Amino acid sequence: MTESVPTETQASETCTDGDTTSEYKVKIENDTSQLATDVPDNVRKTERRKSSVTFDENVTQIRFERVEQLDLFVYRRRWVILALFSAFSGLQAAVWNQWGPIAAVSECVFGWTDGTIALMSNWGPIAYILTAPLWSWVLDTKGLRVSCLVAMALIAAGCGLRCLIGTPPAYTWVANAGQLLNGAAGPIGMGGIAKVSSVWFPPNERTTATSIGYVVQGLSIGLTFVIGPQVVQEDNSNCTVFNTSSMSARENVWEADVVSEQREQIMNYQYATFGVCAAVFFTMLIYFPSQPPKPPSPSAATARLDYLDGLKQLLRKGRFWQIGLAYGASTGTRDAWSSLLDVNLKAHGIPQKQAGWLGFYGTIAGAITVITTARFADHFQRRLKTFIFLLMILTTVSYLWLVLLILEILPESKGSMYASYILTCVSSGSLSPLFYELVCETSYPVAEGITNVSLTSINNLAALVFLGVMSVPGIGTAWMNWFLVSVFCLSIFLLVFLPEGHNRLDTDQQEQSNTRDMDKC
Repeated sequence: MTESVPTETQASETCTDGDTTSEYKVKIENDTSQLATDVPDNVRKTERRKSSVTFDENVTQIRFERVEQLDLFVYRRRWVILALFSAFSGLQAAVWNQWGPIAAVSECVFGWTDGTIALMSNWGPIAYILTAPLWSWVLDTKGLRVSCLVAMALIAAGCGLRCLIGTPPAYTWVANAGQLLNGAAGPIGMGGIAKVSSVWFPPNERTTATSIGYVVQGLSIGLTFVIGPQVVQEDNSNCTVFNTSSMSARENVWEADVVSEQREQIMNYQYATFGVCAAVFFTMLIYFPSQPPKPPSPSAATARLDYLDGLKQLLRKGRFWQIGLAYGASTGTRDAWSSLLDVNLKAHGIPQKQAGWLGFYGTIAGAITVITTARFADHFQRRLKTFIFLLMILTTVSYLWLVLLILEILPESKGSMYASYILTCVSSGSLSPLFYELVCETSYPVAEGITNVSLTSINNLAALVFLGVMSVPGIGTAWMNWFLVSVFCLSIFLLVFLPEGHNRLDTDQQEQSNTRDMDKC
C-alpha cells in the first residue's frame, strides 16, 4: 500500500492566557506518495482547523475555521515504542530502588547505616531536581529519541561504574556516583511517558498507554524486592563492623567467609544489571524514532508553546499548582517510604525476605488495577478528577490500616500485613498515570515534556525532604508512617477545591466532530 509523506506549510494559532498572548506555529501536512514502511491500525482523514483558543483557570473556549485536510494515522509500531520506553523507564526505577530491598546485607557487608541506604535513594530526587529544567527543554525541542538515548546511556554508565570495584570503603563512593547518574535520567524516565502517549497514541488510548509505562516502572521496582533478597542472601550470624578508628581503614576488608560471599553476590547482581542496561541501550540505538510519520490525533499535530512561554504559562496556572502539590506530596512521600520498606519493617522484626515478598505482591496487585482503571478512564475521559479523588480516599484509609499494624497498635498478623499493604498498592498504584493525564489536559497547549517534568519534580522534592529527614542520625522510623498518612490527607483537601479542565480533549473532540472515517489498511 502507499502512504502519504508530509510536507510542511504553516498556519498561525493564537493562545491567550490572562493578559499574555503567545503566537505559535502549527504544522499542516499535505500529501505526496511513498511506499509505506508500516501498516497502521487505523487511518483517518480529518479537516485541519485554524483555532483561536482562550484559556483561563475555569473556562476553555475554542473556535475553529476550516483550513485544509490532515491525515491521522495510528500505527501498530506504537506498541513497540511503548515497550522500549517502558523497558528504559523500568530499568531506571529498578536501579534507583536496588539497595532498599538488600539493605540488611549491604549494611553488614559495607559497614553502611540506614542513613547510607536513605542517601542511595535520595540521589534520585537530588539529581532529578537539578537536571529537570534541562531535560524538559531537551525533551520538547530535541524529541524523544535524543532524550531517551542520552538518559539510557546515563543509566548504563551508572551501573557500569558500580562494577569497577567491589571492596569498601571505595565501593561506597562508586555506588553513590552510580546512583547519581541513574537519578539524572529520572526526569525522562518518569516524565517522558506522557510525551510518548501524546505523540504516538490516539485520545482513547492515551491514559492506557501512560498507565502501561507506569506499570512497568512499578513492576520493575517490585522485582527488586524479590530478585534482590534471592540473589543476595541474608545471614545475620556473621556480621563484622569496620574498625573505623584504625589508620589503615581503607585497606580493611571483610574476612568472614559469609560476608565475602555476600559481597560477591552483590557484585554479581551489579554485573547482571549492567548487562541488561547495555542491551536496552543498544536496542534503542538501533530503533527508537521520536515520532510517527503522521500524527494520531489533532492535538498531536498541533505545535506546543515554546519552552519559555510554556514554562511561564504553566507556573502562573493555579490549577497546575493544586494538581502538583496533591500529586507531589502524596506520591513523592509514598515512593520514598516504599524504597525504605525493608528498613521500616526491619525495625519491627520483619525479615528482609518477607519484606521483599510483601513489596512484590503489592506491586503485582497494583499493576493489574492500574491497567483496569486506565481503561475505564479512557472511556470516561472527563472523569479523571473523580477517579483520582476516590482512589486517594481509599489509599489514605489503607495506609492508616497498615501503619497501625506496623506500630502494633492493631494486633499484628502476617495475613493482615499482606492484605493492608496490597490494598495500598491497589489503590495508590493508579494515581500517578491519572495525575499525568489530568495535568496534561489542564495545561495544554503547554508541551507535555515541560508539564510532566515539572509535575514529577514536585514529587521528587517531596521524596528528597522525606529521605533527608530519614538521614538524620537516630531519627527512627515511627515518624515516617504517620507522615505518610498526613500527606495523603492534605492531598484530598487540595483535590476537593480543584476545578477540572480538559483543554487538550476539547481540541481533539472538536476536530473529531468533523472527521470521516476511512477503511483500515
